[in-house]
Amino acid sequence: MPFLGDAFFVDGESAGYAQVARECGMAVLPFVDGRLERSDFEITVNGNSFRIGGSDVGCESVARARSPIVLDGKLYVLMVPGSRDEASASSPEVVGEVGWLLVQWDPEVRESKTLAEIPGIADLATNGQDIVVAVHSRGEGGGVWSVDPIAGELSRIVDGGDAWHPSFSPSGREFVYIKGLNRLEFDSLPA
Repeated sequence: MPFLGDAFFVDGESAGYAQVARECGMAVLPFVDGRLERSDFEITVNGNSFRIGGSDVGCESVARARSPIVLDGKLYVLMVPGSRDEASASSPEVVGEVGWLLVQWDPEVRESKTLAEIPGIADLATNGQDIVVAVHSRGEGGGVWSVDPIAGELSRIVDGGDAWHPSFSPSGREFVYIKGLNRLEFDSLPA
């Protein structure tokens, strides 16, 4: 791949999901044994169906998708549905205006559920039980947020600033993220 973003391995297997560059923008594709697979699943948001696997044609039905994680067998991705291109969705001028959505997709029943609107460009991490979202936003939304994976409720656990690429410690209580794209910050989940 010319560009590979986040990748998530499922339970120590040689399979999971990867964020990749496609003709229509960033996409999320499944992989097995180090090989990307074609993705035929669609995610429905507000009654409209979008492919998150990207495409070389038909960009109008493709959603920009990023930062895949898996929790309890369900895929969670951040996505921007609609006709905006990836460059505009990532541009600093509109970072606080773009409606990135946290979406859950259940591969067993092939159904999706929109959990929350994220207040800026974000990255996801999970410890197998909790989800955190590191958010970069020009507005009030920057920092690290905890997400209830069932109700979709957001709770800020680290206030303000540019936050990127969270990752949990082996214990699952502490996490690290990149602040301002130039230093590591360490924190922990609230008790």
